[in-house]
Amino acid sequence: MNNFIRILFVTLLLATQFNSIARADAISWESLSAEQKSTLKRHQGEWNQFSEERQQHLKKGAERWINMAPAQRKMARQRFKKWKNLPEIKRKSLRKRFHRFMQLPVEKRRELRKKHHWFKKLPAEKRQKLRKKWRNIPPEKRQAIRQRFKNMTPAQRRAFRLRMMRR
Repeated sequence: MNNFIRILFVTLLLATQFNSIARADAISWESLSAEQKSTLKRHQGEWNQFSEERQQHLKKGAERWINMAPAQRKMARQRFKKWKNLPEIKRKSLRKRFHRFMQLPVEKRRELRKKHHWFKKLPAEKRQKLRKKWRNIPPEKRQAIRQRFKNMTPAQRRAFRLRMMRR
């Protein structure tokens, strides 16, 4: 029993030491700028309990917020409100898609953003028509189209898109 207490004591001592070493890289609340503190004030009480990674993430977000124009902040608030109102299952699905997107090579992400921008510039009725047309295609045929599209050159893809829009 006495040996057990010694081992427990040493284990706790080592855990305490490890925790203080791990926290050495943490960001202290005092090291934040006044603007960062103001932005992150709701987290002040729990700041020291956050992991270094979480602190870095919050600090980076605060910096982005501080550097936003008022119109950008307004848009961010609206998006956040919309996000919070989504069902948890939908948020989980979107997070999963985002992580898959971030795993793609930079060039592929750039290409997808460009296509998304092109699609968003279309008139709403045209976008709706294309969505409806795509959803009405049987899944196996959609997969075949994706595969064929993947093997096309950029010029062939443009021509294909134009043909699809004319239908």
